[in-house]
Order: sequence, then structure tokens, then C-alpha cells
Amino acid sequence: MKKIAAHVVAIGLAACSIVAAEKATTEDSFARLKDPEPSVRAAAVAEVGRGTDPRAKAALKRALADPEHVVRLAAAKVLAATKDAAALDELVAGLDSDDVLTRDGSVLALSHRPDAKAFDALMAQCAKRSLAFRWRVGEAIAMAANHAFIPMMLDKVSQGADWRIQEVSVVALALMHDAVGIDPLLHSIRSNDPYIRRIACWQLGVIGDPRAIDPLISDMLEKYDNYNDRVWGAVAINRIGAGLDPPVAAVVGELAHAQEGKIEALKRNWAAARDRYIPDESP
Repeated sequence: MKKIAAHVVAIGLAACSIVAAEKATTEDSFARLKDPEPSVRAAAVAEVGRGTDPRAKAALKRALADPEHVVRLAAAKVLAATKDAAALDELVAGLDSDDVLTRDGSVLALSHRPDAKAFDALMAQCAKRSLAFRWRVGEAIAMAANHAFIPMMLDKVSQGADWRIQEVSVVALALMHDAVGIDPLLHSIRSNDPYIRRIACWQLGVIGDPRAIDPLISDMLEKYDNYNDRVWGAVAINRIGAGLDPPVAAVVGELAHAQEGKIEALKRNWAAARDRYIPDESP
């Protein structure tokens, strides 16, 4: 009986030690939320987010408005994963905050969520906010690599949504090109909004993928009969061609003005050269 009692006491002491250790770890995590080093605060945010302490919600909300981006991002990732409907509503409300950091934290968190409510909330804000805010949203969606938003963004472009919403979509899709390819941007140069077509052309030129040249010829140079549209397609083609080895020459002025025979000459030259740059991807 004495041995059994001793074992029970030992187990009880061990359990108390575990509880005490967990409590100490939790307290340490909350204490580190005030550490002067941003990386330490960010790590503490992740630790607090994994726990069940009732203080976590308020702590994460404060971290979402931290002066350092790395801390806001850590809090955003934790809050983006929550199933709490009230927390989602608070993130949406944060987009209307007068505090810039709170707004940015809410943008980061909503950009990591895969649901339509988060996307719609971001787009509703983009339709009424400045260029800086819109591009920040586009960057945040791309940084989050939120593939769930891709069909939603393409739908906004194809349905001719407010130009500011299309702009954000094109920016995000361009920044995600390593993961999603350039097809979404090729889709975007067929937008009914000239500004959106021009942004898509510019981004295609920056990316430099030669597979964009044929669509740029057909959907920009040949489709439109005005300089303001053709020049963006011509600039993109010129930039892509200049980056190839050997270069594929494209004179912007001649193509933008559709000087007689110049577009046809470009098509012939590109047809003769494209096999050097675009491998046959057929099985």
C-alpha cells in the first residue's frame, strides 16, 4: 500500500510539474510579446496563437497593429486561420480603422483567408480607396499566395468589375506569376477597360515571358486601331524581345502607329524565331 501511495504521490507531483511548466511557458510567451526585438515578438505571437489562454484574442488583436510588419504578419496568419465568425467580422471592421497599422494588419489577415467573404470585403474597400491601398492589397494577396482568390479575381476582370477592383486583381496575379503562370495576365489584356489592359501589358513586359508575344500581337496590336492601346502592347513586346538572346527587335513607334506592313513584318520575324524561345509543350 505504501508503494502504491508513493506512486500516486509521484504521479501527482509530475502532473503538477507539467501544469506549472505549461503555465510558465504561456506566461513567457505573453511576456515576449513586449520584447523589443520584432522577431521575438513574432515568434511569441505564433506561440500564443497555438494556446487556449483566454487572453490570446486581445493579445493577437494588439499584435495585428504592431509597428513591425513581421509581427503584424505573424498575427495575421494566426487570425486568418480562426473559425470564429466574430473574429472575421472584427478583421473586416478593421479595414475602416483610422489607424494605418490596424488597417494593414486587417488586410494581411484577410488576404490569407480562402473564403469569399474575405475577398469581397477587400474588394469593397479597394473600390473606394487610394492607389496606395489598392496596390497594398494586391501585394498582400500575392504574398499570401492565396490561390483561392485567383478564380474570383479573374471573374472580376472578365465581368468588367469596377476598374479599381480589376487593377488590384491584375497586380496580384502579376506578382503571383511564378506560381500561377502568365495565363491570368493574358486573360487580363482582354479586359473591357483600357487602363486594365495597359497594366497587364506593363506587367507582361516586366515578367518577360516570350509566350506573351503572340497574344500581345493579336489582342493589342491587331485588335485596336488607336495609338494609346497599341503603344502598351508594343512596349511590352519590345521589352520581352530585348531580353531574349539573341534579341527580337520590335520598334515601339512603328508598331504603335501601325505603320504600313510593320505589324505583319513583326509577325513574320517572330514566327521564324519563336521556336528558339518557346519549346513545344505538347505530350
